[in-house]
Amino acid sequence: MKPIQYAEKIRRILHLTIKEYYGTSRKQPLAWKRQVAMHLTYQNTNATLEEVRRIFCKTCYTTVLWAGKVVINRIEQDDRDRRYVDNLERCAAKL
Repeated sequence: MKPIQYAEKIRRILHLTIKEYYGTSRKQPLAWKRQVAMHLTYQNTNATLEEVRRIFCKTCYTTVLWAGKVVINRIEQDDRDRRYVDNLERCAAKL
């Protein structure tokens, strides 16, 4: 599956509009969902950091690196966040 297709799967599962998903809002719930989506897209496709950056319209690939770091830290510290990410990943695999 192409990285853009995987990213769109995640967007549909999260019930986010295109503007919310690909936008630049820093509101915590929305930013967290985008960070998870970037992390999963990078981890579960053959996409490079640059490709994920382009999909999510970010200015620098380090945003993708940072998103991965945030997600990994949160799932290591919080079981609820780990379950959230695991469930999202399982839902994406089923579609």
